[in-house]
Amino acid sequence: MGVIPRYNFWVPGGLDSVDTHNGNVDVHVTIEKKGYSATFFTLDNIDSLMRKFEQEGDCNHGQYFRAVDMIIVRELSLCTIQETIDYMLGTGEFFAAFGGPYEVIEPIDL
Repeated sequence: MGVIPRYNFWVPGGLDSVDTHNGNVDVHVTIEKKGYSATFFTLDNIDSLMRKFEQEGDCNHGQYFRAVDMIIVRELSLCTIQETIDYMLGTGEFFAAFGGPYEVIEPIDL
């Protein structure tokens, strides 16, 4: 594994109301003032969404599922998200899996 750069990450809205085994969340990562993002899904969540699509007619009646910058994990927890980011940064997978970079604008204190 390579050197892992310093980074910050956050989940808009947090994880408190998310089903850790049947959910999905957007994850934003900042590395050296550049932003990256991906959506973390659980396997159960993809199955639930495909069943919903089957009923509603989306994605050819649930025949497929797609998402941009998708990462599939067994559970949604801060620990799992951080370990996934660390591993992907260390192996070089991160920049292929996450969307970006985009400029991060620092908040201004008024």
